Amino acid sequence: MTTLTVPATRAARGAALAAGPSAVVSLALTAAAIARGGDNAAIARSPLGIAAAVVGLISLIALAVALVDLLRRTDRFTTGAGRPAWLLAFAGTIMTAGGQWDAVFLVPGLAAKAPQIADTGLDTVTVGYLLSFALLALGWVAVAAVLVRARVRTAWLLAVGAVLCLGPLPVRWFVLAIAVSLVGGRSR
Repeated sequence: MTTLTVPATRAARGAALAAGPSAVVSLALTAAAIARGGDNAAIARSPLGIAAAVVGLISLIALAVALVDLLRRTDRFTTGAGRPAWLLAFAGTIMTAGGQWDAVFLVPGLAAKAPQIADTGLDTVTVGYLLSFALLALGWVAVAAVLVRARVRTAWLLAVGAVLCLGPLPVRWFVLAIAVSLVGGRSR
C-alpha cells in the first residue's frame, strides 16, 4: 500500500520520468568530455562539457519539479518528520541546481579568462558545492525514509541514490534521479 493517493500531473510525471534519463545522458557526456582529455578548464569550455552541464541542470530541475509534485500527492510531507525532510531535500536540490547553473554559465567563461582558477577551483565555491551535496543527500535520505514508512516500494532506491550524492562522481545525483523516475513516474 502506498500513500501516494493523488495521481501525478502530466507535467510533473514527465519531469520525474525525465530526471533519470537526463542524468544518465549528462554522465555519459561528462565521461566523453573527460575521455577527450585536457585539464578541468579545457573540459569545462568544450562542447561536450557544456552539453553535460546543461543536461545535468535539466535533470536537477526535473528533480525539483518531481519533489514539489510529491508534496501535492501525499500528506506525509505536510506534518511531522515529513515536513523537514521535504524542506531539506528541496533546499539541497535547489542549491545543487544552483551549482550546476554555475557549471553551465560561469565556469566555461571563467575557464576562458582565468583557466588556472577554473582548473583548481576556489575554496569558497568548493565548500558551497560540498554543502549543497550534503543537504541534497540528507534531505533525500529523509524523504526516502518517509516514503519507506508509507510503503512506497521503490523508495529504498531513493536512499541509495541520496547517499551516493556524497561520492566523488561527476554527476553525483544520477542514481537519485533514476530513483525519482521510478518513484515519481508512477501514476499512483
